[in-house]
Amino acid sequence: MLDRYEFYYQPKVLANSHSLTGVEALLRWRDKDGHYQAPVDIIPLLESSGLILEVGPSLSKKRAIN
Repeated sequence: MLDRYEFYYQPKVLANSHSLTGVEALLRWRDKDGHYQAPVDIIPLLESSGLILEVGPSLSKKRAIN
């Protein structure tokens, strides 16, 4: 299941100077048909099922490797 999670990285930029201040990791999940599901739909399911406790550290490790 974890192999269906993907991270996309979005730059954080100051509006007035256009200076790069950092990067934000955005989590996306593909269902079995390859369609991306919104985090607003996935995260509450992980939280209510208790899987967020298992998935969180694994995804953090995956993000660090990227």
